[in-house]
Amino acid sequence: MAGTDREDVPSILRGCRFETERLLVQELEPTFARWDVGASSGERSLGLASGVVATMLTEEVTRPLPPHWQGPYSPERAKQWIADLVGDPMTTLLFAVAKEGGSAPDETTRGDAEDLSTASASMVGLVIAFELPEEDSASRRCLRLGYLLSQNFWGQGLASELVKGFVSWCRQRNAEEPQGAIASIVGGVARTNLASKRVLVKNGFRAVCGESQEAHSPEDQEEEEFCLQLLS
Repeated sequence: MAGTDREDVPSILRGCRFETERLLVQELEPTFARWDVGASSGERSLGLASGVVATMLTEEVTRPLPPHWQGPYSPERAKQWIADLVGDPMTTLLFAVAKEGGSAPDETTRGDAEDLSTASASMVGLVIAFELPEEDSASRRCLRLGYLLSQNFWGQGLASELVKGFVSWCRQRNAEEPQGAIASIVGGVARTNLASKRVLVKNGFRAVCGESQEAHSPEDQEEEEFCLQLLS
């Protein structure tokens, strides 16, 4: 909405948490508390998250992403990447963990290496949601959705399960909080990424046609948009 400072508009995704048949999805601190028993601050959780994300964001996984997000990632680069996302008031970063993944070792025997190994083995993927106020509405939002899966979990139908869970959470939130509703969700997909296109279409997204398809940068020319309209 013209004239609105994004920092003055509270995020409607803060505290987002949902479960699917195989996944638990939530923000950084509650996710990594699973392996960070007794931590005195969020800094150690961020360090652990950085190590996990660095192992996940391989060149193969990040190839469909915008060029400035492509791999490989060191823990330092991953830490800055996470900090940039969670530091934006209108961006929400969610971590998808396998429900059957391991928990932290006993607190008396655990160590950083054990925590990192266990967390990395359980981390399925990430959801990145960017909010924009809908035109002519101070409360309704449009979401820009991105997601990625660890290569260890490809081919298991988890991408579709993750997107379905997120859409279900958005619908439920609309039912509970109609004054701050999510009007639509848009996903941008590389034109060559057929698997991601199928995931979005399977979950009710439709390709955007017309003027909104016009490319404004070299990156736009390589991307196709799919939209799920939740409210008219």
